[in-house]
Amino acid sequence: MLHFVTLGVGLAVVNGCVHPPAGLVQREITDLQPVQYHAMYLPGRADDPPVAGILGALRARLSAQ
Repeated sequence: MLHFVTLGVGLAVVNGCVHPPAGLVQREITDLQPVQYHAMYLPGRADDPPVAGILGALRARLSAQ
């Protein structure tokens, strides 16, 4: 999954035990159960429509719970 992120395909949601390679942005996703998850994407891609759409959907889903 992280390889796709490094290729610029989009973002990945991974467990907290996964360490991001150099150059990726790691953000903690709050409001989930005890397992830690992070959304990772290349710097500057947060405003890219596919990445922004997925991040927005995740945030909306999490805030609705």
